[in-house]
Formats: sequence, C-alpha cells, structure tokens
Amino acid sequence: GCLILTGAKYALLRSQFAIARQDALEKRTNDDSIRRILVSLGSTDPDNMTAMVLGGLSLVPVNYVTDVVLGSAAPHLDQVQAIIARSQNVIDIHIDHRDMANLYKSADIAIGAAGSSTWERCCVGLPSLMIATADNQLTIAAELHKAGAAMFLGKSDQIDAQLIADVIFKFIETPSILFEMRRKAAEICDGLGTERMVSILCP
Repeated sequence: GCLILTGAKYALLRSQFAIARQDALEKRTNDDSIRRILVSLGSTDPDNMTAMVLGGLSLVPVNYVTDVVLGSAAPHLDQVQAIIARSQNVIDIHIDHRDMANLYKSADIAIGAAGSSTWERCCVGLPSLMIATADNQLTIAAELHKAGAAMFLGKSDQIDAQLIADVIFKFIETPSILFEMRRKAAEICDGLGTERMVSILCP
C-alpha cells in the first residue's frame, strides 16, 4: 500500500531553480556560443578536480569567463586561488555561494559532479560535462549520458586536463551538440518536484 515517489520528476530542488528556468531556457534557445563556463565539483572537492579542470580550460585559446564554485572549507582552496591569480583567463571564484540558480542561468556549459546538483543543472537546461567524484554517482551519470542530457567523462581518477580541453574544442566545433543537450536536459527535470511531493503528502 506504499506510494513510491521516485525519479527526477520528484527531485527536491529549491524554488529558485524553477523560478530561473524559463529565463534560462529562453536565453539558450538561439545561442550556441560558449562565453561562460561554470566549474562546480563539490563544496570541498577533496580530490582537487577543480585545479585539473582549470588546467584543461587553460589549453583552450578562446575568450570566455570561468566561474569557479568552492566552499570555504575546501582543502585545496588556496591552491585553486593561486592558479586563478596566475591565469591569463578571466576566472571568478565564488566561495560559499548560495545563489546557484543565477550562476547556472548565466553559464553556457557546466563542468560538475554527478550528484544532486545534476537535477539543478537539468532544470535550467544547462549542458554539463559530468565527473563522478563518488561511486554512488555512476548510475546517474551513465543514464544522463545515455539520454543525451549531459556528457559523462568518467570517474575522477580517469580524467586529465587534455580530455577537458578536447571536449570543449568539440563543443566549439559542433555547437549543435550543445543545443540538443540543452533541450534534453530540460526535459529531465522541471524543478517542480517539491510542489508535487507536497501536494501528495498534504492534499
């Protein structure tokens, strides 16, 4: 007699993502350019994947802005800040940032972990390169890759800077890939899971 509410339809997202959804989707409708890249690999990023990703992006000679999100407790925060200080690219770092919806909305592509933030990115139709930073992320990453809603690069120990650069080059050369990924990502999650859950629990 138990009612099971599972799947991205019931993803429990903060309301800010559903609010940002329409503007984000309209922004991406006819624009295949890459002007802003978001790097968010977990608040603490213990494996320091952020530094590796920034190394890969430094190999792409295209003008774009990179937004990096980390928590103040990240063990490699000082190293990441040093990389940013030396970089010739424009890189903004956001520490303990709360307004992720607007960062997602302004980005053209994200490089992130395949955890719960996956559904936030899908809600606003943000194409993603996913890196599994834990084994419990592998199924999510594989299924979204299969659905064409994101690109799964592999586990954190399988990724290097050159792979990151190669994939970004691929997107630049074939922008239609991004367009399809945006559309399919937006179909996965609409950000209304919390409302659906509440309406069932409190009819």
